[in-house]
Amino acid sequence: MFFVVAALLSGGAAHADEGVVPNIDVEFLSTVQMNPQQEFAPTLKITTRSKRDAYVYLDGQVATAGTWQGRLGAGVDMLGKMPVDLTIGGFVGASGGINDPSMQLVPAGGGEVSLGAELGRLRGAYRWRVGASRTPVSLFLMENELDVGVRIVSTLRIEGRYIHSLATEDTDGHSFGLGLSYTF
Repeated sequence: MFFVVAALLSGGAAHADEGVVPNIDVEFLSTVQMNPQQEFAPTLKITTRSKRDAYVYLDGQVATAGTWQGRLGAGVDMLGKMPVDLTIGGFVGASGGINDPSMQLVPAGGGEVSLGAELGRLRGAYRWRVGASRTPVSLFLMENELDVGVRIVSTLRIEGRYIHSLATEDTDGHSFGLGLSYTF
């Protein structure tokens, strides 16, 4: 994770004198968990991308079942300014329950790899996350995430997402989501 932060800082410092402002994506997405409770979970994600395609993101989610999740991630695009993106990064975060006075804080962390492309108005990406949660580490996490977006205007997209979650101590989870992404 240290090398990712160092790459972000060096990339931003190299362009500071050029007056380059990084892209900031703000995404609001609502997902529905396909489980017996059919949880509804609004998500807010803010991503900053440097001129050299390094990124940092912060996302948070609160579900109707009284659970929450937050993540901080960072990484770099290994292919630079090509039409296809191959990003490698890492994340740390936590999750828990709102109704419990102790908030049931469960830390998590891991790595992620994403492959995506933007062709005209259509954007697609596949992200694979793998990590561990709880202390001591007792829960293996894996998520497969598929995103499809259609640009309405130059800075606004409609986003669709499917997430398949696997965990060693839980059953498989499936989520479908729809939302908006705005870049400024």
